Amino acid sequence: MKTLIAFAMSFLLSTSVFSMESAEIALEANSLKLEYYETTQRGIIRLQGCSHCEKEFYDFDGQPIILKSNKAISFEAFQQDFWNAKYPTIIIDKTYHKVIKVIY
Repeated sequence: MKTLIAFAMSFLLSTSVFSMESAEIALEANSLKLEYYETTQRGIIRLQGCSHCEKEFYDFDGQPIILKSNKAISFEAFQQDFWNAKYPTIIIDKTYHKVIKVIY
């Protein structure tokens, strides 16, 4: 009986783990354009050459996390360097489609 209960519990746990979905979506592009409005601390990112993008641009509130060559950089540094982003990836929230992170 204990074996049957243990098997049932492990089956239920394993099926719930496999049915979980990611809360984020990664979108890759050839390049990006950044517009940021310091007064409202909001901005938009336009991805160019993105085959999976559903929108013309993706917005963000505050400042997203920026990774350049796997190292975190400041948003201010990103504002000066975004045009050098070759094949950038943005991570967006699946529910609201807000930019969470930029990787290049």
